[in-house]
Amino acid sequence: MRDFLARNHAPYQWTDVELSANDPETKRLLEALGPEAANLPVVLFPDGTKLLEGVPADVAQKVGLRTRAQTSFYDLAIVGGGPAGLAAAVYGASEGLHTVMVERKHPAVRLA
Repeated sequence: MRDFLARNHAPYQWTDVELSANDPETKRLLEALGPEAANLPVVLFPDGTKLLEGVPADVAQKVGLRTRAQTSFYDLAIVGGGPAGLAAAVYGASEGLHTVMVERKHPAVRLA
C-alpha cells in the first residue's frame, strides 16, 4: 500500500505498528480501532472513513485517482508505464491522438 501511494504521489503518513508500539499516539490509534486493528493494513482517511485490508483500487478511488477510462474510444492505448511506454504515450499524445496509458500498479492515465 505504501508503495502504491508513493508511486501515485498521494500524500500519506505511514505508521509501522510493530516498530512504534510504545509510541503513545500509536497506542491511542490502536485502542480507537479496537479489534479492527488486527486487519492490517488499515487505511484511515481525513474524513474519518477507513478501509480494512484495502486493495490499491479501493484506495485509488477514495483518494480521487482515475481508475476507469474517461471515454469509450482511444486512438492509442499503451500497456506498461516504463520508459518505452511513457515515451510512446507522450509521443502519441503530442501527435494529437487520444491516448491512454495503463500500468499495472497505477490507475489509467489519459494523456490527450
